[in-house]
Amino acid sequence: MSNENDPLVTYNGQVMHLSQALALQRQAIQSYENEMAVTIESLYSLNGALGGHAAEVWSAKWQLDSDMAGIDGAIGTDDTGNQIRKSWNENYGPLLAAHDQLASNIDDLASSMRTAADQLYKTECDNLKGFHVTPPDPRPAYARPGFRKPNYF
Repeated sequence: MSNENDPLVTYNGQVMHLSQALALQRQAIQSYENEMAVTIESLYSLNGALGGHAAEVWSAKWQLDSDMAGIDGAIGTDDTGNQIRKSWNENYGPLLAAHDQLASNIDDLASSMRTAADQLYKTECDNLKGFHVTPPDPRPAYARPGFRKPNYF
């Protein structure tokens, strides 16, 4: 006996009532939303962790530069001192530049994680439009459009 309010439909190759198909569809959408949320949250977590690592590299560079301040004058002015100073001057600048480059690369990678998470959320929203579903935004509040930082000054 057929129920006119709940017709038979074919869903994923199976014949079932429309209510069953819609329940399976809702379940699939919920699973999709959950997977996307976990991925987006992971990307933002990586963004934060990498940003912290970049700051640590810059901090190490500043500490090194602070610790090495005045070394040029402490080397001495004899032939051996002059050889050491020459080698020091040739290598110290590139060492500091390598710290800057490494920190900058880590920071760029962190930014890429955030961009990927934002694009993933946009893609998720676009994919679910046809189902008339707007997924919850799993991004941190500061990453959402329209977020305004408080002005403390």
